[in-house]
Amino acid sequence: MSSEAVLAPVRPVGPDRLRALVIAHPRLMAVLAFVCWSALVLQLAVHHAVWRDEVRALSLAIDPATLSDMVAGLRGEGHPILWYLLLRTSYFVFVSLFVLPAVSFFAAAAAIAFLFLRAPFPLIVRLLIACSAFVVIEYAVVSRNYGIAMLPMFVFADRYDAWRRKGIGLGVLLFLLANTSVHAALAVIMFCGVWLVETLRENGLVWSRPLRVFLLNALVAAAGVLFAAWITTGSANDTYSSRIAIHGFSAILTAILNPGEPFQALVPMLPAFLLTMLLFGCLLLLLDRPALCLGGLGALLLMSLLFVIVYPGMYRHAAIWILVFVSLLWIAERRRSASAEQRVSVARRMGWGFLLVLLCLQVGSTIGIVIDLASRPWSHSRALASLLKSDPKLAGSIVLAEPDYLVEPLRYYGLERTWLPREDRFGNVVNFTRNARLDLDLGAILETAERLRRENGREVVILLGTGLADAATPAAGVKLGPNWTFSATAEQILAFGACTERLASFKGAMTDEDYSVYRLR
Repeated sequence: MSSEAVLAPVRPVGPDRLRALVIAHPRLMAVLAFVCWSALVLQLAVHHAVWRDEVRALSLAIDPATLSDMVAGLRGEGHPILWYLLLRTSYFVFVSLFVLPAVSFFAAAAAIAFLFLRAPFPLIVRLLIACSAFVVIEYAVVSRNYGIAMLPMFVFADRYDAWRRKGIGLGVLLFLLANTSVHAALAVIMFCGVWLVETLRENGLVWSRPLRVFLLNALVAAAGVLFAAWITTGSANDTYSSRIAIHGFSAILTAILNPGEPFQALVPMLPAFLLTMLLFGCLLLLLDRPALCLGGLGALLLMSLLFVIVYPGMYRHAAIWILVFVSLLWIAERRRSASAEQRVSVARRMGWGFLLVLLCLQVGSTIGIVIDLASRPWSHSRALASLLKSDPKLAGSIVLAEPDYLVEPLRYYGLERTWLPREDRFGNVVNFTRNARLDLDLGAILETAERLRRENGREVVILLGTGLADAATPAAGVKLGPNWTFSATAEQILAFGACTERLASFKGAMTDEDYSVYRLR
């Protein structure tokens, strides 16, 4: 080997060479991207402190003795059944509460692996989708039901053209999708609408095989939507049984003409009218596919009306629309690839620009949340459990809280001796019922703690939501739930301070799980 060869400089990996590498080895690049994504999510999941909505679902899934008891307990909870079935099945196989984050991670990982390996998008688009805050944080790290919608939605998009003229595979996927969340059930209605429009455009209003296949699949999908509706409505939590609010015509009109306002959680720092332009701008990508474009618009308006009429859309809810749009774009891009379409219209260029801006903003949210998590936790539940377990006297204590729901995440960390003062019982799942004590004061909390110590002979720890008893000023009618109130007189505050010792005060969590911790003297 010549000295010139030995001393030859190493060529840097520039943008052109990197692009050539991606083009030459697309599957390898997709696998590497998925590995990096998994490492990021696992790192965040290990340090994640669960909050009550995560553990509440686990308790509702595993505590009932039978499946029918579980179904009865879910009526009115507000979420369809699939997530609870996954948790219940996993728990009875592994007998560990760790199934909660494990099921969340593997469900999200399966969907993202499918996205990287099958989606007909450039790698940069797949990366932006996978690294968006709603995927990384809300659908993977936080263990809730919304993330399980990704896989059936992506598989539906990938197999839509291959299966829509035969079998009931798509109907089964839509049945499963409808039972992941209420918002996904709206997407199922939209997907069926797109399918019907395309079938009628291709075959006309005649009794054809494609129409028969559609009707069969639509019946399966409708069964899924109806079952989801039956589960999510009921009387398990009667304080939430009537959520529909009466709004004026102007509010409904705003939801239709300016959906950026109900969808504000997607990009909170962006004015609503700019977000509306961004959302409508993404639809330009589907302008040459009328049925798909109308489907994306219909899903946007349906969800916008839901957020205005029923309940406001949080980030995890609003982001479902991005998944719906990605699925519709998946169908459109696969068709363009199959037809070797080369022409890129001005509308499509603009649409890609709008979509990239929207996705970049979501990735920016991921970066912001990760930085934020470095200095404060998602919840203080794990810190509280560590505090109590560090003292042998407190490890077996009875924990009661005001509001009651602050105790719900504690069972995940081994603290299951929790008391719900408004329902006057031991338990780790709160029933939001009108049969509970709707009005509670600090004096009643203290009396309950003293009674529990007398009757059980154990230490009693009291959690109070930050601000309820920290100040020296009385509180009257503080609203804590759908119809809960809390009050504290000056005398009650003095008595509480004389009978308790404050152990810690946890503040600054990213959720609302901040509280002060007191030990009954």
